[in-house]
Amino acid sequence: MLAGLEFVELVYLCAVIGVGAFVRGFTGFGSSMIYVVGLTFAMPASQAVPVILMLEIVTTAGLMPSIWRLIAWRSVALLLLGCIIATPLGLWILSYLAPAPMQAIIACVVLGACLMLRSGFRLKSQPGTAGTLGVGLVAGVLTGTTSAGGPPVVLYYYSGPLAVGVGRASIIVFLGLADLFATGMASYQGIIDWQTVTRSGLAVPPMIVGTWLGAITFKHADPDRFRRWVILVLAVLSVISLSKALLAMAG
Repeated sequence: MLAGLEFVELVYLCAVIGVGAFVRGFTGFGSSMIYVVGLTFAMPASQAVPVILMLEIVTTAGLMPSIWRLIAWRSVALLLLGCIIATPLGLWILSYLAPAPMQAIIACVVLGACLMLRSGFRLKSQPGTAGTLGVGLVAGVLTGTTSAGGPPVVLYYYSGPLAVGVGRASIIVFLGLADLFATGMASYQGIIDWQTVTRSGLAVPPMIVGTWLGAITFKHADPDRFRRWVILVLAVLSVISLSKALLAMAG
């Protein structure tokens, strides 16, 4: 047994991390949902989430050299500001509303947006300051209520006229900074311990390989085909999220 995990559990952990890292390296998002769904079969969510947060930060750091010049820093800053401001509001809402119905509603909205984008809908221009900050506020509320604040940001970048490389780079750094903020809060609350650090360290090799393969695949991807893959990944993750919410409500 290593870091509280049997050998089979460790192999499973590495496999889930590898798949999630590939998706993150390719599309810029999606790994957290894959990690959460996969890892909670092997460990409690309270133990899985800190590991996920630390791995996401490492993934972002590894991708930064290749995406630095493509990042739309102004929009990232506005989105992050809105997210930080609104996350406490989401936590407050969570104290009054059950998370499962909220998660189901959000998943349905994201699925609807995916269908709209698949039909060919595109924004002619990116939202201005107020609109960008508004998306960040929505992401913050969703982060506080369901821990799934990424979809609004993904839709923000991939439904407009920005190049896919700029959108991917900006999503990567936004999610990385948001995870850094969340990790700081988790550490302050004593949620992260040495077992968490050890498990994260064991997952780093498959994460590096998966991220590298995803990034290489992105470099050879056609922009239009890439957008279709993004919509597909977002739709699949929304179905997974909706299924989890419905199971929770049924239970």
